[in-house]
Amino acid sequence: MKDPFDVGAWLRSKPDLQSMRERFPEEWARVERDMATAISERSAARMNTVLLRSGPAWTVRAKGRKRRREETLRLVRQRMAILALQRIGTDAVTRGDEDAPALGRMSAAIASGLLRDGDGNKKPVSMRVFRLAWPFVRDKGAFLTREQSRGSYCFLSREFVDAVAGIVGGRRCLEIAAGDGTLTRFLAGAGIQIAAVDDMSWGHEIRYPDFVRKMDAREALAALAPEVVICSWPPPGNPFEAAVFDTRSVQTYVVVGSRYGFATGNRDAYRSSPGFTCESDASLSGLVLPPEAGHEVLVFRRRVE
Repeated sequence: MKDPFDVGAWLRSKPDLQSMRERFPEEWARVERDMATAISERSAARMNTVLLRSGPAWTVRAKGRKRRREETLRLVRQRMAILALQRIGTDAVTRGDEDAPALGRMSAAIASGLLRDGDGNKKPVSMRVFRLAWPFVRDKGAFLTREQSRGSYCFLSREFVDAVAGIVGGRRCLEIAAGDGTLTRFLAGAGIQIAAVDDMSWGHEIRYPDFVRKMDAREALAALAPEVVICSWPPPGNPFEAAVFDTRSVQTYVVVGSRYGFATGNRDAYRSSPGFTCESDASLSGLVLPPEAGHEVLVFRRRVE
């Protein structure tokens, strides 16, 4: 690392998150791990430790130049954590709904009509219509916070559904951790033969339709032997995604999640699966809505032996 005082001056110039990730990849990895733990445990105390640089994990016992270096890195980690929260709106993790900003009636009406049908269910929306209507939703942050508090982290465009249907083709397909089954419902409507399973541990937030079977992902992978597996917003550090890569029938795995590793997915499993290639598909990511939420679509493909 360069001189701490140089880094301090750089931080005062307010670099964006991408620049900080590139300059301090090891510190970003640490922030991701700490934030993933806080989010998965829904722990305000752990999140405060990351944001405020307090507690035993941030204690500095070094002296002199080494102490200045450690203090600078603490500032770097704090700044990255704050920027990450600002980008994906996960401030709802650390505070109650009563503190959330109000969603104006006009914005709520536009967003609801754009993204949900008359019964309140999610619907696939064309990108052309979305681009025309979304600018009129003024309270985008409030809308995202409200949806996330209800367990809804993304909406899907018609073009995204068609693209994923093209990836699946005629192969056996399974959605794991399917939640309310939105993606399965959309793909079935596009003619895809697909099964959906969930362990239903989030029944306090999600209403599960009849076509989502109550089954652990690992059990379903073994029983159904899918060729394509899909998962939308898998919990960070979850225990079941590793089984996807260990299932011999799986040829393709599509993950819809966040571009920030601490927010979704078992990143250790992703990194320790040499039998698969991994592509961050920018074109697919751009078809997951709304763009302000920072979505990323990863496509894993089994290597040809």
